Order: sequence, then C-alpha cells, then structure tokens
Amino acid sequence: MLACLPRFATPCLLFALSLSGCASVAAVDSTRYFPLASGLQWRYQVSRTDRPGLFTDLTVASLATELHDGQPLQIRRGSSGREYLFGRDDWGIYRAGWREAADFELRWEEARRYVLPDPLTPRQQWRRAPAISGELLYTVESLEDTVRVPAGAFRRCLRVRGTGVLPAPAGPVEVLTQEWYAPGIGLIKLRRRERAHTTTPSEMLIELVEFKS
Repeated sequence: MLACLPRFATPCLLFALSLSGCASVAAVDSTRYFPLASGLQWRYQVSRTDRPGLFTDLTVASLATELHDGQPLQIRRGSSGREYLFGRDDWGIYRAGWREAADFELRWEEARRYVLPDPLTPRQQWRRAPAISGELLYTVESLEDTVRVPAGAFRRCLRVRGTGVLPAPAGPVEVLTQEWYAPGIGLIKLRRRERAHTTTPSEMLIELVEFKS
C-alpha cells in the first residue's frame, strides 16, 4: 500500500485491512482484517501535530493478483503510483516487494515483512521492520473496539499496538503506533507518535474517509 503516505507512515497504512471477532474467539483469520481481494478502494485523511489544520488526502486501491514463483501476490497502489505486493503463507500476511511508477522495476524485500500473523489470537506478538532500519514489537490488544472515523462508526475492530526505538541521525527515536482494522474493510485508523530526546514529540493521525468495494 504505501508510497501514498508520508514516508514513515507508508508501511503502516497499506499494511492493513478487515476484521470480525470478539474476545471469546481464540483465533481469527487475518484476511478478515486484511482482505486480499481486487477492486477495493480506500480514501484517508492524514493530519500531523507539526502541521496543525492541514489535512492530506491519501488513496489506496487493490488491483489484480500476480503470480511470482507460483505464489499469488496482490497489488496495492497508492496515491503516488507506487505499488506494493502482498502475499500470504503459513505464518501470515506479508509484504513481498514494491515498484515505483517511474520505472516499474520490481524490488523484493530482503525478508518477508509480516503485516499480520495468521491466525490472530488475543495478546499475540510479532516483530515488523519499518521502512527504515530497526524493528517494532506489535501486540494484538483487542478484537472488540468500537471506532469512529469520518467514514462512520465501526464495531468489533481489531486494535494492534506497536512499540520500539528506531535509529536516526539526531539520536534514537521512541515510536508508538496504534492501528485499528474494521470487519470486511481493513485499516480504518492509525495513530503514530514519535519522540526524540532533542525534539518535540510529534504525532500523525490517519483516518478512513471513504471505502468502496
């Protein structure tokens, strides 16, 4: 999904889509949170604390599925034209690679970057590498949140929390992310906070404005 977002947010946004479940369910199929289907469209608004009052529109579209080495990979294209390829294996849903609109050359990830494990269980944890170096530790915190965004109110949502410290030229940056996924839709909200010792903490908020299937 991806290049459609501010650089540090890109992996998180297309890294997400669709849920249905409750605390009594021991395990949930992750494709209900991240549908690997063609013909879906999402429109988001992005706001940042360092740019108060300014909103940016982001769009994501799921396109066709391609076969690579016998593995079906679903394509997602963001506002910038960059495309990301997502697949599913025995461990979960992962991002396999990407290509720029300018040259359309496919670039593979060094290792599969898992968006969600499969199946999902409450309090489950895994590590995800962001677009820059380092890793964040992710935890399934809830399968029954109610979330309100510009697109409406959604029940029984998945909430995932990511934490970690990432390297940066000015010093380490503490990162906290929260992602919410709605049943049959996918990512509807993402909040990311970054705090460096030498700068004022910043926050980015991504919310779903419109979904089309």
